[in-house]
Amino acid sequence: MTIAGRPVRSSDELPEFAVNPVNGNVYAVWQDSRFSSTGASKIAFSQSHDGGLTWSPVIRIDQSPGDTPAFVPQVHVASDGTIGLLYYDLENATPQQPGLTDAFIAHCHSATRDCSNPANWQANGETRLTTSRSFDYLTAPQAGGLFLGDYSGLTSSGTTFKAFFGMSQPIATAGRSDTFSNSAG
Repeated sequence: MTIAGRPVRSSDELPEFAVNPVNGNVYAVWQDSRFSSTGASKIAFSQSHDGGLTWSPVIRIDQSPGDTPAFVPQVHVASDGTIGLLYYDLENATPQQPGLTDAFIAHCHSATRDCSNPANWQANGETRLTTSRSFDYLTAPQAGGLFLGDYSGLTSSGTTFKAFFGMSQPIATAGRSDTFSNSAG
């Protein structure tokens, strides 16, 4: 993945997994370009009802508009079976500021909806976690590519998702990047 021609160290090839504590389903998310006519990264999802022996068809679950890149996914399942997805996207980027980035959470409640249906992810939309303003990913530290990814994660407290994610300048003030937290649910 690149932003304005600069590589982003986004672990495109590494899936993330979570297990549903309510029904035992296993979920996988990863970056995938098959959903974009321009080859932009999107977030793919598949689920297994039999411990990983078989998997559902792959669907796109990020809520980024059109061919807007979505990247660095994290997945977690809350205590009630709601699947949460944390990711970055560039939906607020402009030609003058191509690195403007935000963190988002999308979710699907597996007990009441079929989460292998993209419409059930779209029904909930996405919650923007970077509420003050977008940060500029192009100011992120350079480590084999622009790099914030190892500093993100998703957990929950009951049914509220707790996201931890890196942001670079101008939001980061203690260094080139800082770690932030926000909740959604």
